[in-house]
Amino acid sequence: MYIYVVCLRKKNYKGGNIYEYPLVTPTELQIGRSIRDLQVALNAGITSVRDVGGLGQYLSILSNEKSFIGPNIYYAGKILSITGGHGDVHSLPVDFVQDYCPYSMLVDDISECIKGVRMNLRNGCHLIKIHCSGGVLSQLDNPQDQQFNDLEIQAIVQEAKRVNRIVAAHCHGKLGIIAAIRNGCQTLEHCSFLDNECIELIKKQTHPIIIVPTRWIMEEFVGKNIVNVKERPNGLTDFAFKKACEIYDQHFQSMKLAIQNQIPIAMGTDMLMRYGSHAEELQYYVQAGMTNLQAIESATANGPLTLGPQAPLSGQIKEGYDADLIGLYENPLNDISILSQDKNIILVWKNGELVKDLR
Repeated sequence: MYIYVVCLRKKNYKGGNIYEYPLVTPTELQIGRSIRDLQVALNAGITSVRDVGGLGQYLSILSNEKSFIGPNIYYAGKILSITGGHGDVHSLPVDFVQDYCPYSMLVDDISECIKGVRMNLRNGCHLIKIHCSGGVLSQLDNPQDQQFNDLEIQAIVQEAKRVNRIVAAHCHGKLGIIAAIRNGCQTLEHCSFLDNECIELIKKQTHPIIIVPTRWIMEEFVGKNIVNVKERPNGLTDFAFKKACEIYDQHFQSMKLAIQNQIPIAMGTDMLMRYGSHAEELQYYVQAGMTNLQAIESATANGPLTLGPQAPLSGQIKEGYDADLIGLYENPLNDISILSQDKNIILVWKNGELVKDLR
């Protein structure tokens, strides 16, 4: 079982802004493109995905009724964000963002935070996602700044916990990371400025915490394009590329620190393009200090940890667990890159059903 951070497909945006895409593209087109991407993901051995902000609710219904054959989809619904925060598209009118953005919801006090949780629960979400820090793609906020105050985060976490949901926290900067930890969030997404103080705080908590690094998107935005800026992905604005470059090195060091301190990690990619290349994320974990087996565990056994009480019995070969399995030409314990090439994945079973067979 692979669980990763799945986003909407964004391609061919010459001169555009990928953060605006979901608001200016018909939902029907987005769903159609996402279906194709999810089929590619399953073909690459991704049998389950965690959608932490997007159209997962609708795609899950279509997948469950077998309108298309894709991965199992566990979704958060709309990400909760403050007005002017990372979930706000600053270049567009705020009312338009609030009414039409499919991946975020703007909430600004405790009562609105609670209502936001309840709205997502009404749509059957498996977890809640919030922005605890600024981000890269959003224009006017700083990844180092905390978003939501402690009382608001506590209200969200408590309301989610009441109905057995956990809270996933987008957090780049240290202030956002610490706020997420001390107020009860259970998954930390990105963690670009994790340090020893954050590590010690994680170890002191009584609630489980798991990190989802999403190194893939940093390499896609910066690592593959840092020599020739003109080759960066279409639709990535100048300000977003600048912020990604500022975070790039520190993000890798933070990931290494988490691995050295044996903080649980689940594979996540924050994927925006090149569906089917999800397992490239595992190569970065190995570069940062994981063994090949540990990297594989991050994509299988650790995946359900990102769903808390809503997790299925999956990710392990055990009696009573989902029969999600893949067959390979070669042994990934010898070469982790084997998993990132779909030609090497010759068999895929989802829930016991053979959905790919290249024998």
